[in-house]
Amino acid sequence: MICYYLFKTAKGEAGFALSPAGIRRVILPGLKPALIREQLAEALDEVASGCFPPPPLAQRFVEEAKAFFEGQPAAFDLPVDLPEASAFELKVYRALQKVGYGQVRSYGWLAEKVGVPAGARAVGAALAKNPVPLIVPCHRIVRADGSLGGFSAAGGARLKQWMLKLEAKKKE
Repeated sequence: MICYYLFKTAKGEAGFALSPAGIRRVILPGLKPALIREQLAEALDEVASGCFPPPPLAQRFVEEAKAFFEGQPAAFDLPVDLPEASAFELKVYRALQKVGYGQVRSYGWLAEKVGVPAGARAVGAALAKNPVPLIVPCHRIVRADGSLGGFSAAGGARLKQWMLKLEAKKKE
């Protein structure tokens, strides 16, 4: 059974879904709770509202996400369960998880890291499908010229910019 949880952060309501194997989906702040529930239900089979008591992994993710949105560095070294991701997407996600808090890299840099030097667009497409932002910190990837590029979470580029500024501020 996949359970989902909604919780409040300093930036607004967020949500995530958890399977027995790990976190399967993360919805960043920017939507009303009803829309978060709807997105989680649409994306996942057999989803149930908050299984209680929440397992330790759910509690840990909530604590880390709340800390992140309050400007505190968070590791997010949590197990994920991504059965729908391709082998290439998983390779991109694993490489991106090594980009630390406050660091910013380009799509081209990430493409080189996964062994596809001319694959910046393919990397961008994989990141657009990232089901677990924060754990796979796709907001840390920008265009080669330093401009933001895309961000598929609610709030789009504005949320991406806010997250990058939040991390840069704490890094100083």
